[in-house]
Amino acid sequence: MEEDTVPTELGTSEPPPATGETGEVITPGAHPVVRRFIQGVRDTFTVRTVYGDPVESKGVTVIPVAQTYFGFGAGGGGGKAGGSGGGGGGVVRPIGFIEITAKGARWVPITRAWQRIAVRALPIVIGVLARRALRRRRQREAKEG
Repeated sequence: MEEDTVPTELGTSEPPPATGETGEVITPGAHPVVRRFIQGVRDTFTVRTVYGDPVESKGVTVIPVAQTYFGFGAGGGGGKAGGSGGGGGGVVRPIGFIEITAKGARWVPITRAWQRIAVRALPIVIGVLARRALRRRRQREAKEG
């Protein structure tokens, strides 16, 4: 068997599939499109997407920080109709900033009012629900016993 072939069935072989720069398999017809897409993603989703440009004023440097979610998909078909398609989307949400002063650096989260209320109320809600569950359990045990 030659070094540049991949066995597919017993006794037969075919050339290996084309791969991109990062080792992903690329179908021959989609190669230029996928390459442009990958380059566009690399150019768009950099560290600057998460960490903004530092802003300095009066001895304080602030670096904005965001949380990102991105997803992509693509597909293609063969046969007479053929066809291919793809899409993607993402969300970038500010979550806080890094504040750097002469005294040091600190993380300052950006929270919404409902988040602060939820964090404080959660233990109370859990306590009420646990007490209610215990009371019902005791009532059931009293009826059975």
